[in-house]
Amino acid sequence: VSARFGRQPRLPDWLYNGAIIGLKSGNHSFARLQRYLDAGARVSALWCEDWAGIRTTSFGTRLFWDWRWNPARYPDLPQRIADLRARGIRFMGYANPYLCTDGTLFPEADALGLLARDAAGATYRVDFGEFDAGVVDFTNPAAGDWFAARILCGNMLDLGLSGWMADFGEYLPIDARLANGVDAKLMHNAWPTLWARVNANALERAGRSGDALFFMRAGFTGVQRHCPLLWAGDQCVDFSRHDGLPSVICGALSSGLLGNAYHHSDIGGYTSLFGNVRTPELLMRWTEMAAFTPVMRTHEGNRPHDNLQIDQSPEVLAHFARFTRIWCDLAPYLRALSDQAATT
Repeated sequence: VSARFGRQPRLPDWLYNGAIIGLKSGNHSFARLQRYLDAGARVSALWCEDWAGIRTTSFGTRLFWDWRWNPARYPDLPQRIADLRARGIRFMGYANPYLCTDGTLFPEADALGLLARDAAGATYRVDFGEFDAGVVDFTNPAAGDWFAARILCGNMLDLGLSGWMADFGEYLPIDARLANGVDAKLMHNAWPTLWARVNANALERAGRSGDALFFMRAGFTGVQRHCPLLWAGDQCVDFSRHDGLPSVICGALSSGLLGNAYHHSDIGGYTSLFGNVRTPELLMRWTEMAAFTPVMRTHEGNRPHDNLQIDQSPEVLAHFARFTRIWCDLAPYLRALSDQAATT
């Protein structure tokens, strides 16, 4: 499979320093990160989805889909990133293939003709739940080049980020009109691979391939050639068989059989709806499973204030810190497997 569709590169060396800690508390995220470190957790990166700002909807705390640094939420971010880097901790962010219509990048991309169109020839606007967004049309090579250069390089890597969640990719509206003229229904499965290629091209353009890291939840044939790391998507914050903790294992096995060497998940799950919230038991069991996967990464979920967070419980935090140390003890084994995957 990998000989035909491509092989993922080795994971960056800095990743083996510990877990990626996902926090979205604005500037307060740095103080919260210190709680993890004080508890003895091994940390490789601080991952702040909300680096570009947040938007509150009925679904929960979401992000402002205008992929540029929000200095009101993260003042002095370049210096903060440099300070973390000096301590051996990277900083990561978030991006997806859409631009909110009330942001600054949407009109720019629209004026350049880089967005998908609707049946009437107007700019396609997708309702993502209380806000609309345009679809960057990656079947247009100029759109992919613009996104890689303007956003991923100019707004993120040049700011000091060492990677990001490259979210979505599986949601191409099937009635969109695309630049290459192919029916969107037929482009739907290929879309994640195009999205992966845009991200990989940004790393190559910046000379950061093998150093900066992005991870995706979507994939299709050939995604392995571009995307260095998959994650399991938005599991429910529970033990349910089909969309909770157990489903991560099924996803890991399936993706591995299709030639994706690396797989991980949101520790504690993501989706909290209809009163379904995390328990200490769930967080600790998920931590234990994640310690025996290629990457440990936490997530606060879609409703962080309704759900228990690792650093809010001394017991859970101590448990998490212990298992990050176990994961680091396994780093030589993980590196050996990574070498094997990259070569064979």
